[in-house]
Amino acid sequence: MRVVAVGDSVTFGFGVNDDDTFCSQAERLLRARHAGAHVEFVNLAVPGYDTRQEVTLLGRHVQDLRPDVVLVGFYSNDVPDSLEDNQSGTTVAKSAVAGQALHMNAAPTSWWDLEMRKSRAIYTVGRALRRLTHSGEWGMSRFAMELDILQGHDTPQLDAAWKRVEKQFDALREMSVASHFSVGIVVLPPKEQVVGMYPTANYQRRLQTLAAAHGFFFVDPLPRMVATRENKDHLYIPYDRNHPTALGHRLIAETIADDPTLNELVSGKPAEIAQ
Repeated sequence: MRVVAVGDSVTFGFGVNDDDTFCSQAERLLRARHAGAHVEFVNLAVPGYDTRQEVTLLGRHVQDLRPDVVLVGFYSNDVPDSLEDNQSGTTVAKSAVAGQALHMNAAPTSWWDLEMRKSRAIYTVGRALRRLTHSGEWGMSRFAMELDILQGHDTPQLDAAWKRVEKQFDALREMSVASHFSVGIVVLPPKEQVVGMYPTANYQRRLQTLAAAHGFFFVDPLPRMVATRENKDHLYIPYDRNHPTALGHRLIAETIADDPTLNELVSGKPAEIAQ
């Protein structure tokens, strides 16, 4: 039973060890639950990728990997990023050959950016200054769009972005039919939602509607992450609103491993999930 996960740096596991990503932890949980069933997760996530790049990368390798299930780790910034397909993040080479090196766009290497990465205090001050001066992430329209998503606002620009996402889901559905695999969407929440902000966000609801329209099953870790008795600040890397810690990944993995559709695919019959 091969599960292939695509996504960006959150699914990739930025900031945690390979064994602590939600892919690795979900693999162990499902193997323990389904004795005798060989469950294998392949993490195909690439930091900086958006949905178009993820689907393109999957298409390149789908015949070699022959997945039974594809999980799409979807993060809120994937919506505005869909409008910048030709500009943002890394790119997918159209014609790669064996041995060719494919380079990601270089990360910032200025003295200030490097120092910000070394010190939590400097990083925090730098983010505050950027917010006040409307520069960097805080001043970008894509971040404003992400806030609109979390605040439950509907705008023409957001509608256009969601239509781009829908187009990529169309391509993924066609691939799943041709290659005979099931698709699940794992909706990954930013830290603000986990600590109780933005209760009117339509992020999960709209994504669930899109998933259902394409016949994809839907995995939402937010309720489990909100309900945990663990300190919410321990679920995300310090001063980072995007990337979960090993503990945050564990809660995501538990939600994936408890999903009835995935358990049925692994075992061939409905599984009894402990509540």
